[in-house]
Amino acid sequence: QTVIAGESRAVEAAIIAWEEDVGGPEGLRRAYHDMIAGALEESPVPQEVQAAYDEALDAAIRRTGRDPAPRRGDRPQQFLVRRFQAALEIMGDPDYAVLGRGYAVGVRLGVDVRMPRARAVFARKTKWRLPLDAGPPRSHREAKSGTLP
Repeated sequence: QTVIAGESRAVEAAIIAWEEDVGGPEGLRRAYHDMIAGALEESPVPQEVQAAYDEALDAAIRRTGRDPAPRRGDRPQQFLVRRFQAALEIMGDPDYAVLGRGYAVGVRLGVDVRMPRARAVFARKTKWRLPLDAGPPRSHREAKSGTLP
């Protein structure tokens, strides 16, 4: 939040205009609830609001000496991996670099293909607690704990 403080006026103005367009704070609340309920097929954020935020974030990232733009060799993606990588680096995330080494250029998935790992956060997994025939987890809590009731 402090990083984009210099550009916050443009972002705030765009959000206020959007809020007025959707009927005030309650309209924004409805849009948010529709989004988290999976009832939307596209972003409820108007392009001008997203553009104002993107511009502010990119300017803030550039002020720190980083470049949020895609680089030569990066795969075209809707999600701007380099912007996310720069933001994570600014915030001190120890695994920001994996985004540039793997995800920006494309990650191969399949048998006998090494997957990128967040080494600074998770140790290499060599044992799994669930039996192979346990089936998929039935809840978020089961998925996080790795155990079945």
